Amino acid sequence: MLYGQISIDPEIMSGTPVFAGTRVPIQTIFDYLEGGDDLEMFLADFPSVTKTAAIGVLEMAKTSLTSDNSTNPYTFIAEGALHLPATIYENEIWKKIKTMNYEK
Repeated sequence: MLYGQISIDPEIMSGTPVFAGTRVPIQTIFDYLEGGDDLEMFLADFPSVTKTAAIGVLEMAKTSLTSDNSTNPYTFIAEGALHLPATIYENEIWKKIKTMNYEK
């Protein structure tokens, strides 16, 4: 199934949400940002992920976190592709994503 820039296919990475057309798990971009790396570092390390795709996923996360649904214990990104527990809002990376602006 394709959800914007996110693909979920049981035949690819056992159904782990990945960037569409790649085998790069979506979680990887959040791990990079949480570790203090910037978007450019992520893109340099994963050239199969386009800047447009990475920004699209980050924008989906930002929208999810800033929507009225953000008070729900589980916020769904990409119509259920990723489930974020309520405790995620206490994490610094999510606070950063909520306020980031990305050049397209």
